[in-house]
Amino acid sequence: MCGTTGPLETCVEAKLVDIPELGYFTDSAPQQGQLLLRGPCITSGYVDEKETTKLFDKDGWLKTGDVAEFAENGMLKIIDRVKNMAKTLNGEYIALEKVKSRNCVSNISSKRLIATAILWFRFAYTWTLNNANRLQL
Repeated sequence: MCGTTGPLETCVEAKLVDIPELGYFTDSAPQQGQLLLRGPCITSGYVDEKETTKLFDKDGWLKTGDVAEFAENGMLKIIDRVKNMAKTLNGEYIALEKVKSRNCVSNISSKRLIATAILWFRFAYTWTLNNANRLQL
């Protein structure tokens, strides 16, 4: 479906929480809020305890930093970011608008592309950690 990230994987739980300072509420129609994820394919944290504390809520939900809504058919749609800055692998912070302005693929929103890439990277990293003993490198 165009405009959505598609269905969630069956091993992922998702929920939205209010962000009053940005005007996103889960009791609005459609429901909108910060996307939180939980499941076996979601990272369990960082080596640095402080970073893990900031990334997760007290119940183990990963705070993605994405503002999302669920379409009528249950598909997830990324509509905004809580903070419009992202940290690259080199530790450099960039504005997501800069990435969007350089996006050459006109049919794919940069927010959806980035969210999909982040979710895929987290899944691949977690899977590799859990299955390292089976890999022959």
